[in-house]
Amino acid sequence: MLAIDQDATVYVSSLKPDASVSHETRPGRLTYLFVISGAVEAEDGAVTLEGGDQLRITDPMDLKLTGTKDAELMLIDLPEV
Repeated sequence: MLAIDQDATVYVSSLKPDASVSHETRPGRLTYLFVISGAVEAEDGAVTLEGGDQLRITDPMDLKLTGTKDAELMLIDLPEV
């Protein structure tokens, strides 16, 4: 986790195949996920994201990401404007 002097949080993760990471999105917040390299599945395999893909989440949910290839991710959580 990287702390900045704003109401935002930036997470950077490395995932190996079959490893998972979760993030709970909250009301009034926006979540942006950037897949820097590799590949991950979200929503229990319903969505596949590869290097260069991004995902924007505007509704509260429990986001679970599972690596399908060695993956580098960046997730930004910030308030709605």
